[in-house]
Amino acid sequence: MPCFAHELGIDDFCYERRNDLETLGFSRRIKAITEGNLDQNALTPIMVRLRDSRELSRTIATVYGNIISREAHLAKFHRDFASATASS
Repeated sequence: MPCFAHELGIDDFCYERRNDLETLGFSRRIKAITEGNLDQNALTPIMVRLRDSRELSRTIATVYGNIISREAHLAKFHRDFASATASS
């Protein structure tokens, strides 16, 4: 399953996922354009313009790496830990 079809997790950075032909093909069609905001934490809102000129937009309420609730942090830890132990 390509990484853009689900929530991003540790498994998406394994060798197989990083070399998945569908994911690589998709990533080659992506062009990131900033609107002049030099803040590296300014990841939201995200806007995507499709080939047919439609524009899709989403605001990300929680950008991991920034301050998140204890519950969200623990949920992410447990998800990542389960992923790491499953692959060992």
